[in-house]
Formats: sequence, C-alpha cells, structure tokens
Amino acid sequence: CKYIGIDAKASKRMGFVLCAVFGGITGILMGSMQNGATTTLGDDMLFQSLTALMLGATLKKGVYNVAGTLLGAVISAIISYGVTMLGAPPFVRDFTKGGILVFSVTLVTIMRIRTAKSVPGFMFVNLHNGRSTAPGFGSAGVVIISYNRNISGTSGHSPG
Repeated sequence: CKYIGIDAKASKRMGFVLCAVFGGITGILMGSMQNGATTTLGDDMLFQSLTALMLGATLKKGVYNVAGTLLGAVISAIISYGVTMLGAPPFVRDFTKGGILVFSVTLVTIMRIRTAKSVPGFMFVNLHNGRSTAPGFGSAGVVIISYNRNISGTSGHSPG
C-alpha cells in the first residue's frame, strides 16, 4: 500500500475505531430494545451476519461486497421468516440457516480456488509455515491465496 500512497496503519486503525463505535451503538440499541443487557445478547447476530456475508459473496464469484451482503441479509431474513411461518419448530430455522451457511462457504471456496487457478502467478500458501501448497486448505483450515511474482516457476533457490 505504501507504493500507491495509502497509509495501511492509519486505515487499519480507522477500521478498528469504526468497528468499535458501530459495535457500541449496536449494543446500546439492542440493550434498549430488550430493556436490559446480558452477556449473551448478541450471540445470534454473528451467525446471521456470517450467513448474510457468505450468501452475498456467492452472488459475485466469491468476492465479498456490500450490495451482495445486503441482498444476502434480505434472503436470509426471508428464509428465516418463511420457516417460522410454516410453523416449524425454532431449531429448524437454525438448521436451515446452518445448511445455507455451509453451502455458501463451500461455494465461495470453490469459486476462489477456480479463480486462483485461472490467474497466472497465483499460488496457495499454507498459513502455518508460509510454504506453497497444493490447491486446497492450509494447515489452519483456511484457503490462503497469495500472488507469486515469480511466474516462470524457478525460485532462485538451489534444491536441497
């Protein structure tokens, strides 16, 4: 980022500050709606937001975006209300959303692997030791895609 004039440290700091401010506002609003606060007040919100995020990413070839996340939130809410209106027990809603989340994560992972394979110069990096690995999951269970500047295939290191 320093080559194009973006201060990465200031951007990261601003991101954390904005996240904390919006989290505080959300906590105040949720506490006022419930007429009190508990330590488990927002536990369900993480699950809902991850489902919306991953649904939105499936709409744009595995790229996280604001419009897709908003549309994913609407789709998630429609499914949640639909299951409730069908008269299903409450745990069915969570199973349905969990299935959608697993499906979305799988689809986004497949999209990212295909995108990385189609772009020359990209390789997969194992998060644990930094070595390139076969396409798939690193040792931490996360697909890490890194740009390899050396497209020719020679690393400049002697084998052994």
